[in-house]
Amino acid sequence: MIGTCKLCGEQRQLKKSHIIPRSYYRSAKRGQGQLIKIKDDQDTAPMLINSDPKEPLLCQDCEQFLSDNYEREGTRLFKPSRDRRHQVVRMGEYVKFKGFKYRLTYLYFLSILWRAAVSRLPQYAGVELAGIEPYVRDCLRRKHLDLNPQIRIDHFIKLGIVRVVDRTGAVPDSLLKGAILDMNRSLGKPASTQGALFYFMVDGFLIVYVLKPEPSLEQLRTARFEFQVPDRSSVKIRFLDIQEVAEISNVMAAAIRKAQEHPEAGPQ
Repeated sequence: MIGTCKLCGEQRQLKKSHIIPRSYYRSAKRGQGQLIKIKDDQDTAPMLINSDPKEPLLCQDCEQFLSDNYEREGTRLFKPSRDRRHQVVRMGEYVKFKGFKYRLTYLYFLSILWRAAVSRLPQYAGVELAGIEPYVRDCLRRKHLDLNPQIRIDHFIKLGIVRVVDRTGAVPDSLLKGAILDMNRSLGKPASTQGALFYFMVDGFLIVYVLKPEPSLEQLRTARFEFQVPDRSSVKIRFLDIQEVAEISNVMAAAIRKAQEHPEAGPQ
């Protein structure tokens, strides 16, 4: 269809764009042709679905731009690598990322949040960037974090990553790594006034975005939260027990319960 590309603003033929990159869904299928969709409620049975959420959002040039500049780097982040410069190593209570490219990784995850924020799909209705969306779009197009010599986009939108585990063993790690939690909003107040927290989960890693106004420029630049990713070439991502994250533990409990109640929905 012809429409306005959300990234370049031009009238173009629009591609059906994924919000969460397609590679994550491909990995979650594990060779199967379908995914099992589970709704976190009491009554809805699991459903087999053929595809992941997508919509006419970007033109071909902008779709390719995001893929070439961000997705190729971002989607390999959680995968094992033989390249010693880019390895993921488990170290006690942490996962260590060597050869971490902060700017590209940040912009990659920012692009996912931005897609959800400009999407018209109903499941992303609560994801919004208030008045900073144009600045986010500009940073993605310029491949830079800087808004001006003093302020960067990562001062406004702070990125956190944790590896989710279940220390009780009740939820298998294979289930955590194979599950995809779509982009959600954790707080109900508008981002423009009280701040907000958005999150999604892929490959067993919880990605968290914190948007919170600060009373001064200095506080905006220096404020950090517990799981925030540092701007370094080597970073440690800590493990977080599933019981510490109610949203995930509830979904996983529902997934296990519904799998037991509806075995016919599983892979054949």
